[in-house]
Amino acid sequence: METAVDTGNHFLVIGSFVFLLTGASLYFYPKLSVLLMVFLSMMFGFIYTFSIEAVNTALTAVLINGVSAALGGTSVKLLNQRIRLKKTTDESAG
Repeated sequence: METAVDTGNHFLVIGSFVFLLTGASLYFYPKLSVLLMVFLSMMFGFIYTFSIEAVNTALTAVLINGVSAALGGTSVKLLNQRIRLKKTTDESAG
């Protein structure tokens, strides 16, 4: 039972890390594709399960990382779009 709790903690930490890393990457490099970042995050989760020797939870790691990356990436893309829209609105008004 202890390994399940440890694995859950790993998923929580790695999901948060993927969320922040994807968001930061897409904020500073807005030309990157969200789908590319989601795919890379899913691959990272798959490889990470082998490093912690929890291969039977690979599908869960892939799904958690994919959802975390998708949420982080789309929120940053929407934020960048809103900033760009506000900037063009302010320029046309002034």
